[in-house]
Amino acid sequence: MGFMEEDKTPTQSGHLRTFRTVKSKMEIHMNERGFEDIRVRLEQHQASVATRRAKLAKHVHHREEPLPQDFAEQAVETENSETMFALEEELSQQAKALDRALQRLDAGTYDVCEDCGSQIAPARLNALPTTAVCFKCANAS
Repeated sequence: MGFMEEDKTPTQSGHLRTFRTVKSKMEIHMNERGFEDIRVRLEQHQASVATRRAKLAKHVHHREEPLPQDFAEQAVETENSETMFALEEELSQQAKALDRALQRLDAGTYDVCEDCGSQIAPARLNALPTTAVCFKCANAS
C-alpha cells in the first residue's frame, strides 16, 4: 500500500510545479533516514567551517604589530593578507551554501531543483550536499 503525496513547489521563475508521487512506507522511512544522515553531514561541515572562519578572522582582523620595515617583507605580508581575505570569502560562501541547504531540508525542498522543480538525483546530493540544482540545470548554465 502506498501514500499519495502532492507538492506544489515554486520554481525560480515563479511557476508552480505539481508533483504527485506514490511512496511506500519503506521509501518514506529510507528518505527520512537518508536526509537525517545528510543533515548530520551538513551540520558537521557547518561547524568545521565556523571553526576555520573564527581562526582565520583572529589572524586577519586582530593583527597587532605594524608592517615590517623591509619592503620585501611588506610585500610578503601584503600577499599573505590578500590570501587570507580570499580564504575568508571562500569560507563565507561555504557557510551561506550550508545554511541554504539546511533551510531547504527544513522546508522539505532539499531534493527539489530550484531552477526546474525536478528531483535532484540522490547521487548528486551525496556528492554535492549543498547543491540546489539538478544535473541538467547545472550543465545548462
